[in-house]
Amino acid sequence: MTDTIPRSQYEELQIRYDNLDQTLQQERKEFDRLFGLYNDFPWENVEFIYGYVIRATADPSQNELTIDCRGTYGLQTGQYVMARNNSIIGTISDIFPQIGKAKVKLITNTDSKIPVQIAGINQMLQMQGNGDNTAKISMVSTKTEIRKGLDVYILRQAGFLDANMKVGTILDFKPNDKQPLIWDITVKPAWELEEIDEIAVIVINTPIE
Repeated sequence: MTDTIPRSQYEELQIRYDNLDQTLQQERKEFDRLFGLYNDFPWENVEFIYGYVIRATADPSQNELTIDCRGTYGLQTGQYVMARNNSIIGTISDIFPQIGKAKVKLITNTDSKIPVQIAGINQMLQMQGNGDNTAKISMVSTKTEIRKGLDVYILRQAGFLDANMKVGTILDFKPNDKQPLIWDITVKPAWELEEIDEIAVIVINTPIE
């Protein structure tokens, strides 16, 4: 009994491997082109796990969806998920390695709470999902000048995000019913759920010192 194979079979397998490797490299280049990853942000110590949305799971009433990542190595709960327009749609909430899939908790989910900043306002705020395809920001004084259309950014977070990234815009604002000196701010996501197809999970690699 021997572990060797005929040279002709080895060469055939090597050609298949080379072809698959070239296909993978082309796919990665195409994803990079679609996402504009290396044009808009100075990504450092970052990798991307690419995948696509399983359309049947994109239910606005659930404010979550399932993605097929073509493998789950490197995925962790809490990692940010990015749409093709470079905006954040949510975070990884569950991973199913046995079937190569993961669940994404959208920023509109009522369980989603993330640190954000409104353009032009030097204050760290918290944004929480409303459960109706919008999110809300509270604890902003009505002395603060707010207007519709201002961009909202998720703040840089060590281990998860190495730069502030757009997450939405201010859709509306009004004084809080119980605390009239505080704004109730409604945020519209920077994406449309029905238009999300390909996604990229942001994986931060901590540099070895």
